[in-house]
Amino acid sequence: MAFRARTIGKTSLFKGEDSTENAFTLVIGDNGCGKTQLLLDICNYYQMLYGELLNSESADISVIRRDYFNQSFKWETIEKAFGHSVPQKLICASTSQFEKFVESWRLNNDFVQGGYYAYIGSKPFIPDRLPSTRIASTALNQLLARDTYDARKIQSLREFLLSFGFDDVLKISLEPIFSLDELNKVKNGDLSIAPETQIALRNAYEYFELEDINELNFLMEFIINEPEVLLCFSDSGVLLNSVSKNKTIQYSSRELADLLMSGLVSVANIETIKGQCFSEQGLSESAKIRPLASRSSGEQCLFLLFLGIISSIDDNSLILIDEPEISLHPSWQQRFVEILNKSLRTYSGCHFVIATHSPLIVSDIAVKNCEILDMTEQLLTNASVHSLRSSDYHLATLFHNPGHSNEYLIKTAIYIFSKVKAEKKFETQDLEKLRMLNDQLSLLHKDDPVIELVEMLNEVYHKYG
Repeated sequence: MAFRARTIGKTSLFKGEDSTENAFTLVIGDNGCGKTQLLLDICNYYQMLYGELLNSESADISVIRRDYFNQSFKWETIEKAFGHSVPQKLICASTSQFEKFVESWRLNNDFVQGGYYAYIGSKPFIPDRLPSTRIASTALNQLLARDTYDARKIQSLREFLLSFGFDDVLKISLEPIFSLDELNKVKNGDLSIAPETQIALRNAYEYFELEDINELNFLMEFIINEPEVLLCFSDSGVLLNSVSKNKTIQYSSRELADLLMSGLVSVANIETIKGQCFSEQGLSESAKIRPLASRSSGEQCLFLLFLGIISSIDDNSLILIDEPEISLHPSWQQRFVEILNKSLRTYSGCHFVIATHSPLIVSDIAVKNCEILDMTEQLLTNASVHSLRSSDYHLATLFHNPGHSNEYLIKTAIYIFSKVKAEKKFETQDLEKLRMLNDQLSLLHKDDPVIELVEMLNEVYHKYG
């Protein structure tokens, strides 16, 4: 099985094959053409569809739920039972402060580990928190909140971290939502707790029962006393290690995930570590620590996007990414789809829908199952037609913004000149290229040299055409 989001409304998203390979749709177009709204429409549609399936009264859903937890379940059972193609996980990601994805969406009867919907973004806004720590907190919760160990997830995460010099150990600083005094009041049933504490507990009750909250409150005391912890991504899973050599962590990774999900604890800071020995108790003397916030904005964006996606993904997922090029160096923009495909190659049947303004992301497409949706022209094309072409080619032909002295247009005009000069006639392909050049004239500034070249070509056409 492979998931493909074929259409949304009247818009065609993908026409390719249903192979187990991951598929990509790159959504391009002018500002205001509806790229972001398209991603929101896709997200809303599959949230609605999944909600309807889970809330149905069909006996099949009970069997599906049982088999899922027995790990004898195949996702295509959903399609057979309900006649709909539904992704196994819906992931929405953006590092833009203007993104519009919904922060949280959950169903009380959801059976997907970590939840069917995963959000990777800077919401909720917290005045004293950097966006990077807010996004990472959500991603870490997705990574840790699993009942079963997924070796592929750790493998993908380690491969990405090591490839970009982040290393496979993180040091995180945790911060409880209230103080030790307030915590003691909560434990003792003291009604004089602060309004902020009451609000935090009320929010936590949306996810957990009273008995669970009491257990989490007990664990919070450990975090208040030792707020820093090492996350080690090893072959055997995510290991928690104390920063102090004479202490051990008193809670599991799953319990930490519950604390993060409840909102009773948040990530206050993240640091990457080089040279940390997994088997050594406490922080190694040779370890080199670097705060994530001290890295470039591009490194932070790449780190957070991939940490979030890898933490959340499953086979047959639908991943919506809005403007991944923000703050990325041009070389990383050009390799973005390649990096994504390589890092997640152990997952199959996924469909990535990426809205972008970057010709560099489009310019080096070398993966199969990739199509380009031009929202301005409402045109869906196979990306192989545009593969391994220059940025100037994409600016002119796909982004409808050739800029000044576009090299692709100049080289095309010169090629036609030399060919017609030798053969004294225009072939069909020459006429198609000439029509393309004439279509570009209205997009060029009046002093652009391309205009003069095209006008000269038109004169030659009148002579030999």
